[in-house]
Amino acid sequence: MEVEKSGLKESASILKNEGFSHLSTITTQETPGGVEVIYHIVDGGTVVNVRVVLQQGDTRLPTLTDIYAGAALYEREVSELMGIEFDGHPSMDRLILPEQWPQGKHPLRKDRTGDTSQGDVSQGATTNN
Repeated sequence: MEVEKSGLKESASILKNEGFSHLSTITTQETPGGVEVIYHIVDGGTVVNVRVVLQQGDTRLPTLTDIYAGAALYEREVSELMGIEFDGHPSMDRLILPEQWPQGKHPLRKDRTGDTSQGDVSQGATTNN
């Protein structure tokens, strides 16, 4: 289900009250227009995927740590690797990247400058015939 950023906390609260008591993980997907943040929330064998679409340049979401305590680590991971900031998070200390990693560099973000030479594993590949 897709929700607006402004309705994320309310949607999460409703799901929690309906028995969806476990946040399994948070995943992200970068698109040409921005970033999709997907919360995978579980009740037994049922998973509800709550998707929030952030437009290009929008990197802020409210934290869900007050609803799902397990969001604390997932939000820190998403912040480091994708550059999403979670307003109200109790501690955004580094989790994965080393301390010397440059601020503002997020390793899972695609380069949208039009330079396609980076990340193309086929360039420079050789074959043995």
